[in-house]
Amino acid sequence: MCKFLHIRRVISPYFHEAQVEVVSNKGGVTVAYELVEGTLRYAVARCSERDNFCRKTGRTLAAGRLKSDRLSTTVQPNDGIGFDDHGHVENYLRNIIGEQ
Repeated sequence: MCKFLHIRRVISPYFHEAQVEVVSNKGGVTVAYELVEGTLRYAVARCSERDNFCRKTGRTLAAGRLKSDRLSTTVQPNDGIGFDDHGHVENYLRNIIGEQ
């Protein structure tokens, strides 16, 4: 089953006294991923910094790319990386996507 992760840029850590994070409505990344028998397969859809972020569009593009062998990436577990649960997968993807 395909799961999604939406990553957006935080503009400021806190907004006034409310102590609420303010997230940019421009740009962002949607990742579609599957975890099957410890193997991670994922695809990415990026939103331009000039465009408003739309989860529906990101999900549609990322899911379509996940179905394509040419546009998706597969990561096999090794000694340093094991994908035991979706929380670990999401941390891994946030680190990988943040470096690109």
